[in-house]
Amino acid sequence: MPAPAPAPAPAPAPAPSAAPNNQPFPTWSEILGTIKEPVHIKKKINQNAMGYNPFLLENKTVLDYYKEDTKDNIAILYNGKIYLSKRSIIKQQYNEAIVYECLEVVTLKEITRPNVVGNIPYYNLKKIGIDISPDDAGILPEYIYLQGIDALLRISGDPKDPPHPYPYFTVIPGDKILASVISTEEANKIPEDPNAPMNGPGDSALHCQVGQKGLTGFIVKGFREKEEKPIEEKPNVVGGKKWKKNNKKTKRTIKKSKKSNKKTKRTIKKSKKYNKN
Repeated sequence: MPAPAPAPAPAPAPAPSAAPNNQPFPTWSEILGTIKEPVHIKKKINQNAMGYNPFLLENKTVLDYYKEDTKDNIAILYNGKIYLSKRSIIKQQYNEAIVYECLEVVTLKEITRPNVVGNIPYYNLKKIGIDISPDDAGILPEYIYLQGIDALLRISGDPKDPPHPYPYFTVIPGDKILASVISTEEANKIPEDPNAPMNGPGDSALHCQVGQKGLTGFIVKGFREKEEKPIEEKPNVVGGKKWKKNNKKTKRTIKKSKKSNKKTKRTIKKSKKYNKN
């Protein structure tokens, strides 16, 4: 009897593909669910350390900043520096911060849909004030996979959810360097006809030009230092039973004190008898 045929190998995850000229742009794909964050060292955030708020241009301790708004305020550890931000700011910049990969660096007149990977959106960290110099392009993460940003923003309002969403996050590098990127606004201007010009000027926007090279990355939960106090401390309330217990102890002490006085009286009486003799 012949041996059974081996089971077929599982199909590989779909590779990133450019958007063909005849389909709307951008295209969302199931590939987003196949992108997994890499194994990484758990980075700790000291809540007593100073963080920098790039919008207010001020420094403040992480814990003090968090207590100002426990639902909105967050701390992001990036390249050894703590940035103080808000979920509302990240959401406000959402549409402007989303970019897509350009396979090649081209001029504005040379942009075509096949040059753009339209099924993997990224979030440009520069839009929320995180400092990334041109010298660090391709070295430090700049374009964050969008599903991590969505998880950070996800507050359903369900009563079962914790009243204080998790406030600590850190950015870890991915393994892909993008040659350039294009913004959603400019991507939507790409005509279906590859020979047609771009719809409207875009010289100042991200449009696959040189100078936009960057490393991909993930935003993940950070970890608070173990030796620190928890963010939400329970009030030290003294209950009635504890009060009674303390009073009981006090009564025993008083009773013991009376016993000692009684012993002292006996000693004095004995002393008088001795003197009499």
